[in-house]
Amino acid sequence: MPRFRRDTVQKRVLAVEELATLPASLARILAITQDPNSTSLDLAAEIAKDPALTAKVLRTVNSSFYGFQRRIQTVSDSVVLLGYTEVERLALAISVINLFGGELLRARFLHQLWRHSFVASIAADIVAEAYMPGIPELSGAHVAALLHDIGKAVLAQCIPEAAPAIAQLMDNSGLSCLEAEAQILDGFTHCEVGAWVAERWSLPVSIIECILLHHAPDQATEEHPMLHATHVANAVCYELGVPAITELAEPPAVCPRSFEYLHVDGAFTSRVEERIQKRRDLISMITTGVAI
Repeated sequence: MPRFRRDTVQKRVLAVEELATLPASLARILAITQDPNSTSLDLAAEIAKDPALTAKVLRTVNSSFYGFQRRIQTVSDSVVLLGYTEVERLALAISVINLFGGELLRARFLHQLWRHSFVASIAADIVAEAYMPGIPELSGAHVAALLHDIGKAVLAQCIPEAAPAIAQLMDNSGLSCLEAEAQILDGFTHCEVGAWVAERWSLPVSIIECILLHHAPDQATEEHPMLHATHVANAVCYELGVPAITELAEPPAVCPRSFEYLHVDGAFTSRVEERIQKRRDLISMITTGVAI
């Protein structure tokens, strides 16, 4: 069973050219999502600067899932019809998935990971809408939830031989995913790896912290609403049978403090389940690459 030294893990991750800088279109969209003064016109204008991304967003919007009677010709129309957050999530998901290449996109592992991430983003939306409306610190929670497991995708690209070793160790020993990662990667987990890449991409500190601490929100030095929302969104995915990896025997540990802080009640899981059922076809299109 292969194991990797800490310096080897870091060198291999940080040496991948494709991960050195965030693609321009994705960087601009993320910047807009973090700007409280941005508008739907700003979002549409930035997406429109990337013809390939524009085409993929419009292909998705004009799919049978949305069922519009007329063909949507512009991203601006898409934002008006679907809303800012919906188009933003589509553009971000498509950009992130494309970043990791067509060959990896066909892997079952990444299909499952993107599905988990997309559902987590929807769950984070529900936290902000239903449980903590009007809290500025939650405005980017759906973005943090979409990116929280990016370290797993990075590992799949940079150290592909680690994934089967981690899965085998989990299966043989009953270790959690984090415990198995730490053994194979000499103390590192997908959380640290994702945070490294997020720092290289110059993402906001709040999102970097969500990526680093989404399994341990109680380790944050101060109250962090977005981190709590990301943790809760991740947890409900496992409750609904949408894990990041299929090999997981037990769901990750849950921090009750996050649920208490956000005032999340027993109806939360039902809300998320209802919304993802309505969006099942869209989730499949995005996460398996049919739309892109």
